Amino acid sequence: MTVSGVHTFTLNRDEIIREAVDLTSMLDIESAIPAALLESFCRSLNLYAKSWQAKGLFIHTYQDAILPLVVGQESYLLGPDGDAFESDGVTKIIRPIKIADVRLDFNDTQTPINKVSISEYNELTTKDTAGQPIQYAYDPQLDNSRLYVWPVADDATQQLLFKYQKPVDDFTTAEDTATMPVDWLQCFTIGLAYTIAPKLRVPLDEQVALKSRYEQALSDLDDFEEVSIYFQPGGR
Repeated sequence: MTVSGVHTFTLNRDEIIREAVDLTSMLDIESAIPAALLESFCRSLNLYAKSWQAKGLFIHTYQDAILPLVVGQESYLLGPDGDAFESDGVTKIIRPIKIADVRLDFNDTQTPINKVSISEYNELTTKDTAGQPIQYAYDPQLDNSRLYVWPVADDATQQLLFKYQKPVDDFTTAEDTATMPVDWLQCFTIGLAYTIAPKLRVPLDEQVALKSRYEQALSDLDDFEEVSIYFQPGGR
């Protein structure tokens, strides 16, 4: 018995598209995808990846972030023009999809603080009360999200530590690699095949069959709630 001992299989952008096209059986498997169609499928792939993100299918990672608090300040921007940094304390974070595990770091102690809704925060009548923050509200927006804290910081050494979900990376080149558990790749490519089927004029009954295969593949994924996946630009 011979085994390879290799466990590095993945697919890049064009391989994902090629697999999805082959699953539709609408192009000869040896034929190159016409350039105009490939460009169209690249758009579909990025839209499809974003739709997984919107559905909470974990095509992103959690990253650690630091938010230095300013005495008396009620809200902070989170994003490229914002106030929060990666764990290195230098690089600004991109706009989070969600934040979690928010803790107040003060006097060598980390204390979890509670999340409230924006409407609950807005109901506070004394938003400028000073002290050690015990709750926060998160308002996701387009370029920079906004984080509200209450009470406002009363000490310049206070900071928030939290984890944030990064948006999935765009597929911009043929070599951008799908970095996910290998057993997710089949589900992902079947779903893309169903997504691009109308562009290839796949008969309706076959589109329905692709949809059924995709839904079954999705339901067959193990540990669905516990696997975190993301896309990362890079070589094969």
